[in-house]
Amino acid sequence: MRAKKAIYNIISSLLLQLVTVICGFIVPKIIISNYGSETNGLIASITQFLGYISLMEAGVGGVVRAALYSPLARKNTERISKILKATSVFFKKIAIISVGYMIVVAAVYPFVGSNSFDYWFTFSMVIIIGVSIFAQYFFGLTYQLLLQADQKQYIGSAIQILTLVLNALLVIILTKINSNIIMVEIASSMVFILRPLLINLYVKKSYNINLNCEYDRRVLSRKRDGLAHHIAYFLHTNTDVVVLTLFTNMKEVSIYYVYNLVVSGVRRIVMIFSSGLEATFGNILANNEKENLKNKFNLVNVFVTLISTIFFTTAAVSINSFLQLYTGNFTDADYNRPLLGVFLILAEYMYCVRNPYNSLIIGAGHFRETKKSAYAEALINIILSIIFVNFWGIYGVAFATFIAMLYRTIYYIYYVKRNLINRSILTSIKNGVISIIITSTSILLCYSVNLFSVANDYLSWAFCTIVFFAGASTISLGFVLVFYKNEFKQMYKIIRNIGKRK
Repeated sequence: MRAKKAIYNIISSLLLQLVTVICGFIVPKIIISNYGSETNGLIASITQFLGYISLMEAGVGGVVRAALYSPLARKNTERISKILKATSVFFKKIAIISVGYMIVVAAVYPFVGSNSFDYWFTFSMVIIIGVSIFAQYFFGLTYQLLLQADQKQYIGSAIQILTLVLNALLVIILTKINSNIIMVEIASSMVFILRPLLINLYVKKSYNINLNCEYDRRVLSRKRDGLAHHIAYFLHTNTDVVVLTLFTNMKEVSIYYVYNLVVSGVRRIVMIFSSGLEATFGNILANNEKENLKNKFNLVNVFVTLISTIFFTTAAVSINSFLQLYTGNFTDADYNRPLLGVFLILAEYMYCVRNPYNSLIIGAGHFRETKKSAYAEALINIILSIIFVNFWGIYGVAFATFIAMLYRTIYYIYYVKRNLINRSILTSIKNGVISIIITSTSILLCYSVNLFSVANDYLSWAFCTIVFFAGASTISLGFVLVFYKNEFKQMYKIIRNIGKRK
């Protein structure tokens, strides 16, 4: 059953990420083409600043999921209801606080952001973009955590696909009829309010949850331990844009945002191959299956490392030619920043490779034990970003993020070995060396035949990218058959068994 749910989650997540990537490129291009790079940068920057309200979550998400694994495994409805009740009360408090935070940001942001826009225009944009954040905390986040813990992420994925497509269609229609950007953002906010409402409706119909029960305040007693992990994740996704807003200008923010669209899109696709790991590991730990945990972790770690290597190597050789096509008509800013793509790819590669370690640690509930590393990563990211931006601008903040990711990846490898699974460090080194060889071989072959020299339009670019991806995958498969025979047999067996059940 766990494997079947994992497959559902992977398939739905794959569809979600494909839709996210497609819509993620369509909407910004329309905005830049119709309203300019500065407007696109303003929207990206405001979104990041408003995102800081999520720090109020204090890491509750991971703590709640960890608390739910055991009662879900034992079908203890009463305990599940008490956990969700405590979570709901907490998130509704954040929703109320978010209103005050939005007003403060709306009042102050015009003075710290770009001076290219009217005060009340910027004020209005902050409030409009912030409405959907309030709805998320007030209506849907509690039940979203339940679906994640119960390995039913595919439900949330389906709802998110619906809202993303609807939003893209509305943006296209509104720009075609020459609506102003305020109307476009109002429409987007209204669409994204649907997401938490639909999740809320599904859970109420599918689960026997009683939120009128008395709740145990001890449920969230470990939220401070989870805070460190939440802060580190938040800064990973938000620090760069905020630093660029404070130290550069909106055009630089837009350039970073466009490059990050590509790289974060690759990250999202790679992450679907490890979606549900936290819930799977948590379930295995709840049932005290120690040997199964070790085998599953080793299998997943090899699989995720190789998948990450293939996808990010493909991104490294194809990103520049794609962005030349994508930004070819943008004349108000210089989008030709190849080194930026390199640093962003390295940072996100580290993030994806360490995800099995992170999922295992969260599934085991080891928040307090690992919070120092999370705080350290956050500090490294902030301090180095502020220092480097003054010397290397947009490249500096991306490089600082990579250094922070590298530090915590190394820490996780050592922590898992010492505290959760007795796993040799040499195994991780082996995986890293093989990944470097695969990447080097693939890139060398690509440049030896000058593959992307014919990528003069999207169709030829897609063809070249598919050819390279196939070549990198073939090279990787060769290494798997030589160095990972046991893991290959296990993966094949799992897939075959799932096929038989169907």
